[in-house]
Amino acid sequence: MKPKRKALPPKIIHVVGYLLLWLILGLGLWRVFAGTGTADPGRLLYRSLFVLAVGIWLSIWTYHFILRSRLEPPQLNVLNARPHLGEHVTFDVRLTARKPVAVKKVLGVLTCTEEVRKARRHETILPVVVSRGEAVLAEKLRLKKGEPADIPGEIIIPPDGMQSFESHLCAVRWQLDVLIYVGRHLTYHERERLSVQPVLFEAAENTNA
Repeated sequence: MKPKRKALPPKIIHVVGYLLLWLILGLGLWRVFAGTGTADPGRLLYRSLFVLAVGIWLSIWTYHFILRSRLEPPQLNVLNARPHLGEHVTFDVRLTARKPVAVKKVLGVLTCTEEVRKARRHETILPVVVSRGEAVLAEKLRLKKGEPADIPGEIIIPPDGMQSFESHLCAVRWQLDVLIYVGRHLTYHERERLSVQPVLFEAAENTNA
């Protein structure tokens, strides 16, 4: 039996793909130069820079969608969407791979934002980030095709923070964000609004004691 040939690494395939892309762009530039004949050199430079800029933009834009296509849209499940001050926000994220993928990092971010509305000639909203907490949920996670991964997470709400509140003039909002990075790129960004309640009376007594 003949030995099986080893498959090329994904990085080599990506590099070859980009080289072919730039080869096509180079042929397009050559056609531009050949078609213009003795045209203004400044116009030739402008056209070449325009084609290169469009090629770079298309490369970045398509690469982002290629990375997104390797994962199913993540499912964020918040177990306690109405936590109290001083409690933990417990949640989990479910990832499912459409193709073999290497997830570099899954990051959970809890943000409290205070918004103050000032109405003079027209209404303006001034958001101010009051507090922010982060937690690395997973790093260097490799998934095979069709393989699911349930990633648990937990972030504490500061006991001296502000509860959720909203009126005509001001608002205090809490939000949980889950950032999923494939490679160096932010591939998915899931968010969930929380309704943070005042600190429990029993917890406050224990803290004072």
